[in-house]
Amino acid sequence: MFAHLHVHTGYSFLDGFCRPDKLAVRAKELGQVAVAITDHGNLHGIIDFYKACQKEGIHPVIGCEVYYALDRTQQSKPKKAIETMAVKYGMQPKELEQLIKDIQHTPARAREILFQVQDAKSLLLDIDALNMENYHLILLAKNEVGLKNLYHIVSDANINGFYYKPRTDYSVLKDYGQGLIGLSACLAGRIPYLLMLGLEEQAREEISRLQASLDEFYLEIQPNSIPEQAVVNQQLVQLARELHIPLVATCDSHYILKEDHEAHDVLLCIQTGKTLYDEDRLKFSNDFWLKSEEEVREGLAYLDQAAVDEAVNNTVAIAEKCQVEFEFGQHKFPVFETKGTPEEHLKRTCRQALFRYALDHKIDFKKYNRQLEYELEVICNAGFAPYFLIVQDFVMWAKNNGIPVGPGRGSAAGSLVTYLLGITALDPLQYGLLFERFLNPERTELPDIDVDFDYAYRDKVIDYVASKYGQDHVAHICTFGTIGIKMAIKDVGRALGLDYSLRDEMSKAVPDEATTIEEALEQSEVLQGYAQEYPNVFKYARAIQNLPRHVSTHASGIVISPVPMEEFTPLFVDKYGQMVTQFDMNHVAELGLVKMDFLGLKTLTIIRKTLEQIPEEIDINSIPMDDPLVYKLYQSGNTDAVFQMESEVFKKVLKDMQPTHFSDLVAAAALVRPGPLGSGMVEDYIKRKHGEAEIDYFHPDLKPVLKNTYGVMVYQEQLMQIARVMAGYTMGQSDLLRKAVGKKKPELIAEHRQYFIYGSKEKNIPGAVNKGYPEELAARIYDLIEYFGGYGFNVSHSTCYAFISYQTAWLKTYYPKEFMAAVLSMEAESGNRDNIVKYINSIREMGIKLLPPDINESGKGFTATPQGIRFGLQGIKGVGEKVLEQILAARPYRDFDDFYSKVKPNKTVMVNLIKSGAFDELSDGSSQIEKYLNRNALLKYYYEIYRTKDKQKPELKDITTNADIREYELETLGMTILGLTKWEKTPDGTKVSATGYILSVNEITDRRQRPMAFVLLQTKDAVREVVVFAKQYAKYKTLLTPGVKVKITGKKDKQNILCDSITRVLEKAG
Repeated sequence: MFAHLHVHTGYSFLDGFCRPDKLAVRAKELGQVAVAITDHGNLHGIIDFYKACQKEGIHPVIGCEVYYALDRTQQSKPKKAIETMAVKYGMQPKELEQLIKDIQHTPARAREILFQVQDAKSLLLDIDALNMENYHLILLAKNEVGLKNLYHIVSDANINGFYYKPRTDYSVLKDYGQGLIGLSACLAGRIPYLLMLGLEEQAREEISRLQASLDEFYLEIQPNSIPEQAVVNQQLVQLARELHIPLVATCDSHYILKEDHEAHDVLLCIQTGKTLYDEDRLKFSNDFWLKSEEEVREGLAYLDQAAVDEAVNNTVAIAEKCQVEFEFGQHKFPVFETKGTPEEHLKRTCRQALFRYALDHKIDFKKYNRQLEYELEVICNAGFAPYFLIVQDFVMWAKNNGIPVGPGRGSAAGSLVTYLLGITALDPLQYGLLFERFLNPERTELPDIDVDFDYAYRDKVIDYVASKYGQDHVAHICTFGTIGIKMAIKDVGRALGLDYSLRDEMSKAVPDEATTIEEALEQSEVLQGYAQEYPNVFKYARAIQNLPRHVSTHASGIVISPVPMEEFTPLFVDKYGQMVTQFDMNHVAELGLVKMDFLGLKTLTIIRKTLEQIPEEIDINSIPMDDPLVYKLYQSGNTDAVFQMESEVFKKVLKDMQPTHFSDLVAAAALVRPGPLGSGMVEDYIKRKHGEAEIDYFHPDLKPVLKNTYGVMVYQEQLMQIARVMAGYTMGQSDLLRKAVGKKKPELIAEHRQYFIYGSKEKNIPGAVNKGYPEELAARIYDLIEYFGGYGFNVSHSTCYAFISYQTAWLKTYYPKEFMAAVLSMEAESGNRDNIVKYINSIREMGIKLLPPDINESGKGFTATPQGIRFGLQGIKGVGEKVLEQILAARPYRDFDDFYSKVKPNKTVMVNLIKSGAFDELSDGSSQIEKYLNRNALLKYYYEIYRTKDKQKPELKDITTNADIREYELETLGMTILGLTKWEKTPDGTKVSATGYILSVNEITDRRQRPMAFVLLQTKDAVREVVVFAKQYAKYKTLLTPGVKVKITGKKDKQNILCDSITRVLEKAG
């Protein structure tokens, strides 16, 4: 019997090629009882792997191939030590550095060099002491203690030992080696490394240290064809006999089938940015597949038979020792202190809140109380009371600290409990929202309560949570970027040496809705043509599609644990210094950890910034929801910057719909999506609203369900209500129907068709026919559910976001300058120049004047003034946060000298402030052109008085035309205050042409080593960079000479042109 104990899945990013599900299937096919996962430096894949093995009846062994060093805390190459050592051995430092690389990666070449060194052994010992390498070591968890120790080792390596790779060291292994089995790994392990270099004594010492650190330790032999491996295997067998160390055989499997080696080679090219035709690249020998026992024995046949028998038999013995189990589904809430039980506290809090609400509002108290008690029963019976209290705590902390919180998000807004707790802001009974879409008695998984916070203060709320529950109890959640279809085609094409433009064309032929190469080929004839012409691209793209490509941090997910997080999940630190789980959101949820979504919504920031500029105090959550002027704005389509409804498609729908009630906005938010837009639902809604088509409710019993949407099935909740009314579903059962239809699962849809029409005694569903509805009508309604249900939207989410949209429309209607100033400030902070240009164009259409920066009046961002909107100082190039704070603190300024004496900024800041017009209002010029001229006078004055030591002073261009003014503004602001140029108004991707003189031609080679060029073109308005790809460059190269006047046609790409064609422009004589 044999079991693979050294295997890399796709979570060894762009290196491992084994998918966990296929790995378990193949192990079973080979008759193997167990298999291990040992990815490089992480444990990302162990839950997927564990579940895949359980499904196939294969025993899972949880492990990791860790990187380890002599000292994991060393974070830089010891340059001084290398220089000293180079002198000692008569070498140049660069020669020594190359030798060190060769020792690790190409030992044969290293041996040739070492042969020429007089004291090679001494040199090798000195190199080893430098601690420049990341050695490999296999660690396998025997039990729960071993698993937690493995979590710690891997977490610590990623948090405290990361230097190119996550590294551990002996000090950690010694303290956390209990419950772990170690294997000496591949040729990159330290023991094989020392043996390859002839340092046998040091190898013995290494064995001794690892034996002392871990529960068990084995010497690992491998059946591959690398020349050094056979020599090392023989040495390992000899050492095993001498030191009484057990042997184990592994394959270091990176792919599953023997024929997968080609696709794996392509994957390595993608990892290293090389092509298959590059000679100097990372390449494996072709024997790292998941081998059978016979193939393993055959690959080790040159060794002593008894040693091979021991090594093979030990694989199963080790696997049997590794007994790790995961507990799924048991919720692990952090400790939340309450008076009494969490259930008692939740009930008391909600009942008191309802009483207060009833005193201030005219409501049907019995109806509300009945709903509240029902919800409390469902929540408490499910054991979810702590979850609601935890969310309420951080939401109320945010509100009490002046941090704006959204009205709700997702299905949680359908709960009266979340409303009474202050988590959501919309009364679900008033808006007809369903609790069961959020939570119902049949649901066992923890519901999601996603919360939007002011984008600028989201992190403060997370900091509060971390301080309350403990820094080591809170972490962000990871997410994996996968190789999508388009990316697979591009990546494989590059590895095969195809031209960029061809790869780009291929990827653009992939339909957006396709999820696999097969689907893409079925849907696109163009792609089929490419597949016939370039079969290998699609062969390998099919092989690597959807493999993990990289790990990153989830945009909003936070997990809170009752004990230090490392007890339940390994961790790593992202580029922002945030602690992140190595398990994704699905896996942390399966393990029972409490996941919260803290979302930063920029619109909440915009609303806050708007309100801060308005003198009177406004409760934005209490504005009238039936204001005709606000609906007039929607009807006009003037919805630039209006939340969720500013796209051109939305504008058209709003103009056609002519919304008059809030319910229209809720419907619009649900309808303007790809599915409904192509289904005819939008047209039906609009025609029925305006009386241009008859409203069909199908049956009088369904009128209350469909009345608000004119008989159109818009929301998921309508589907659920129809199933309850017609077929007698419980709300929990109707939610299962919603999921089946929404996820388009044919077998479940067919199953529910039977339930809906005819009922089910087993499920206790009466069925429409048994409730007296005609069979034909029931079948027709179910057909509609099946068709429209896939397009249905969550009405709770749609209502909340329509509410925010209405708030922004109200602010734009009554405080347009303040609102648009806040919008522009938000875009400036995000660095989104295209949107800034768009909104500046919009305010001009609104009749609002854009004012240049003013050293005394401008704030950090854009601000509203009686005259218009003033450009912010942070938008001036070179003006950083520190100098900005100094400028704002030292105001006001009497004149230029007063400013300079108080702030003394550097030359770049000073020149840009002057050129941007920040000092225009301090000038004596009465006309605008005089103020512009004053910028040159100030620059001249600045250089003469304050830059006397400068050897060279710039020549100042005369300002005589608007084009001259725009040049200064474009240089310092990135746009023109004077007015948008034609170029700025032109969207990216539009066909454009530009005529001018060639300033320079920078020829380079593309990835296929073909010449292409970047050309600078001086037009009458600006200098444009023109990208001339290889195909066009070969055709027009003779025209590209500096000083020649040409006309270039192509596509606009921000400030550049992607060249299609070039023609020479002949100048008139004389």
